[in-house]
Amino acid sequence: MRLLSLGLSKSVAAISGVAMLMLCSCSSAKINFQSGSGVAEVWVAPIGSKDLKQIGSTPLTISSLELAQKIGEKGPVAVEYRSSGFTTQRAIITDTTNVDINLSLEMIPLVNNEDPQKMNRVVDRLFEVQRLARVGRAEDALQAVKEIQKEAPYVTAAYELEGGIYLMQKKYEMSLDAYRTASKLDPKNLEIANMKKQVEKLASGGVQ
Repeated sequence: MRLLSLGLSKSVAAISGVAMLMLCSCSSAKINFQSGSGVAEVWVAPIGSKDLKQIGSTPLTISSLELAQKIGEKGPVAVEYRSSGFTTQRAIITDTTNVDINLSLEMIPLVNNEDPQKMNRVVDRLFEVQRLARVGRAEDALQAVKEIQKEAPYVTAAYELEGGIYLMQKKYEMSLDAYRTASKLDPKNLEIANMKKQVEKLASGGVQ
């Protein structure tokens, strides 16, 4: 599975925590919201809207039609997982109509009174990295994501984005290094593990 935001395929882009979602073709799309480390509130809004609405708490399964009714329109949506004592996790679902989606985000505890505003700034910068990559400014995106890694070295999504950008550039060894780091930070994340295996095959010449 690859990130649409990096121009790789139709899918979901997630920023902060876990950045990969499993998709499968179906005729009646269902969206499964899950979170690690306890229950989290699920908030959603159409892309571009700041009016997020709570639609329930994890684990939660709804249809794409139900989601559209709750937020008032169809199309891409922004998602936030919120839980007291944890960093807010964010994702973008680019297609809610044609595929089943499993959105699983690991809730990261705030450590030593970590400043939530700082983490939100990191998340905003990760969105900017995605924007740069999406418009073809890969080198600027890489420079920005490496700056984020220096400031917040334990944010898994920064290394997933780096791996995705290198994958887009067909720099498979460098992509693999980034995914290996992401896997070390979040070893229980199956989506990261699957991406790492795919890039390993590409790096070894096993997949064209």
